[in-house]
Amino acid sequence: MNHKEKYQNIINELISKSFPELKNEKIKVMEFPNIFPLAESFSTKSFRNYYIFINKKCTKRNLSALKGQLVHELCHIILDYTNKGFCSSFWHLNKKNLSVAFNTKFSRKIENKTDRETIKRGYAKQRYRLALDWEKIFKKKLLNNSLYPRGYLTPEQIKSYAKKSRKW
Repeated sequence: MNHKEKYQNIINELISKSFPELKNEKIKVMEFPNIFPLAESFSTKSFRNYYIFINKKCTKRNLSALKGQLVHELCHIILDYTNKGFCSSFWHLNKKNLSVAFNTKFSRKIENKTDRETIKRGYAKQRYRLALDWEKIFKKKLLNNSLYPRGYLTPEQIKSYAKKSRKW
């Protein structure tokens, strides 16, 4: 089984277990080359499909952290694209992509809300493991200057929010 099939199987399992609202949606996994140092995954929508793009450097990721990453992307699909008409989705997608590229207040709000939704759905420990992996992979300075200011929760914030939400 190749990596793309492995990711697709995990996504299908996650949808059947925790994302009933996505069971009739077409969600495809694509890989992209490691050309952006911080870009590990992202999701987007076309006319009839959703896509989750995974960086090829994630192939050696621990299964728990990988699930945390994929659940985060599924939560983006739920929060960013579903129940929106085409024009609304198109506008939101472009605003989101520009915001993420320029690290705006909007992107911080999206990533923070998506991390919290990941926790609410019962994947706090997986998201926590992903955050710990990031701390091993990326230098602390890079995390503090790039990822965390973009709205992603730190390991401490994940654990704290999960405990308050009784999801730890």
